[in-house]
Amino acid sequence: MLGAVILGAGISAAQEKDGPAPGQEPETALSRAAEPEEATIRRVVFLCPRDKLLTVEFLNAEPGKPAVVHPPDGPAITLALQPSGSGFRYADATRELRGKGRDVTWTDAGTPPVVCTERIAPPGGTEPN
Repeated sequence: MLGAVILGAGISAAQEKDGPAPGQEPETALSRAAEPEEATIRRVVFLCPRDKLLTVEFLNAEPGKPAVVHPPDGPAITLALQPSGSGFRYADATRELRGKGRDVTWTDAGTPPVVCTERIAPPGGTEPN
């Protein structure tokens, strides 16, 4: 029943009989299913050595989706989820974010790994941007 036309508010009897007005398409279950899902982002801030921050945005806050890493130094990077024996792991050919519990290890090719710990927001406080 994916191809069934969904008729609802805002469609007149003439539109039902004659079809959509020029330049308009009827809404179908299939077309709605093809629309991108609304993004849900879970943002976690980690405190690294020398009081630097590493921020990770877990896209759609569910397993299998990519993560955007904002490292302490450098531009944001989108990494794909990778298999991990325990915890989580996001990586590409030169960078890796591995974590378990409240700790993560950020590795960027050519630099030593950096271990960071989740920063818990103070009650009623706000996180940095």
